[in-house]
Amino acid sequence: MSTLSPEPVPERPRTVVRRALVRFVAAGSLALLVVSGTTVVVAQAISKDVAVRHAKSRGITFAQVVSAPLVDDGVRAGGPGKLDVFSRVMRSRLKDDSMVHIKVWDRSARIIWADEPSMRGQVFPFEPAVAGLPSKGGAVAAMSELDKAENVLDGPEARLLEVYVSTLSADGEPIIVETYWSTDQIDEDAR
Repeated sequence: MSTLSPEPVPERPRTVVRRALVRFVAAGSLALLVVSGTTVVVAQAISKDVAVRHAKSRGITFAQVVSAPLVDDGVRAGGPGKLDVFSRVMRSRLKDDSMVHIKVWDRSARIIWADEPSMRGQVFPFEPAVAGLPSKGGAVAAMSELDKAENVLDGPEARLLEVYVSTLSADGEPIIVETYWSTDQIDEDAR
């Protein structure tokens, strides 16, 4: 008797198609993950930038429309009357939680008004980007640095976005209005 060697069984077409389909789905899934991940990272960066620009725009509007028209010699002198009206308007803006702090500076880096009364009248050196604002105008936005002397009273709260806006007071004097915006609001805008 002779033994026959078993012949290899040819692959069925279904198995070949199944393997090709599995490879196609795996490669497609991997490509989708890579593209999705990259898109999310890029979209977050772009949306964060848009949110910061939006906060900067709100800071500019607040400085030019709400704060600056109320600042005059009476507010700068710190006497009752005009300062009380200014304080009431500023504090009402802080109640809606879009802004966390407000400071108004004169060109010599003296704080004219701050929501923290003990800061009023103090002088802190401007950072280079802010120092040029009274002469050239414009606005600067940056994440707050809690270790700066002017932020010593801010406490361990989350980092804030500081928006410095150069504008003219009601009597034509250059001032800088600094608003602090919660990063929670910025993160929400970014989402």
